[in-house]
Amino acid sequence: MRAHQTELFTTEKISVARQELVNIASVPHRSPFRYPGGKTWFVPMFRHWLQSIDVKPRVLVEPFAGGGIISLTAIFENLVDHAVLIELDEDVAAVWHVVVNGGSEFLAKRIQTFPISIEAVHEALDRPIVTL
Repeated sequence: MRAHQTELFTTEKISVARQELVNIASVPHRSPFRYPGGKTWFVPMFRHWLQSIDVKPRVLVEPFAGGGIISLTAIFENLVDHAVLIELDEDVAAVWHVVVNGGSEFLAKRIQTFPISIEAVHEALDRPIVTL
């Protein structure tokens, strides 16, 4: 497996990747997060690399997961069997914890119905933390 990983970073492949600009609007946005620093631009190259491997990887580990676009792509497109997201930012990790443990509908409804005001933010921050 390591030989395949190092092939991803050969000089030839890097120069090809630099020549091909990715229109991120053409990449399916499966992540609930939108922020600078995302890896959406990397999805086509990553997808191509995984499809070129003879044996389908069983587990993908995505460090610095953030929005998890790499893992989500791999799972949605059946390129791996399982994905492990690693995220040190406690707030981002907390969102993933809620989503993975069945609270995505609760979270989506809370976001959609949240009143946008300073008072509402202060009230939400002053409430005790609810665990699902």
